[in-house]
Parts: sequence; structure tokens; C-alpha cells
Amino acid sequence: MVAAGLNDVDAVYLTGGSSALLTLIETLRRAMPQATLVEGNRFGGVAAGLAWAGALQQFFPATVQYAMVSLCKTVFDPQPSRYYPSF
Repeated sequence: MVAAGLNDVDAVYLTGGSSALLTLIETLRRAMPQATLVEGNRFGGVAAGLAWAGALQQFFPATVQYAMVSLCKTVFDPQPSRYYPSF
């Protein structure tokens, strides 16, 4: 968490069916006891997010690609060019 720059998480938004898993909820509470777990629309939230992402990809593809590369760079992978060779 600290390595990812997530020192002061105050809320975690839970969405998707897997967010109802007790093991996940307990793990989040142990990892971030100060954070409030906010339950979203477990089943409709993912579909709405995918629809939003699809619309962005259709009308603003460069923005979506930039956002994904930025996410990879900062959180998941220091070398996003493996997935997005243009960057």
C-alpha cells in the first residue's frame, strides 16, 4: 500500500459481485482500518462503468489510452510500453 502511494486511504468504493466476498471485506478492513468501505451498486455499477468506458473509447480513444498508460505507470507496471507500444 505504501509503495503504491496509498498511505492515507479514507474510503474504498466497493462495486461488482466479488465485492460482497467476506474474505475481501475482512482483508480490506485489516489493511486499511481507517478507511470507510462504501457499498456501491454491486451488479449495476460494473455495467455502468463499462458502458461509460466504451463511450469514452469510441469518442475519445486517445484519452482512454493515455489514462490506461498513466494507470499502468503509477500503480501496476513501470513499463506500460509492453502493452501500449506507442508510448
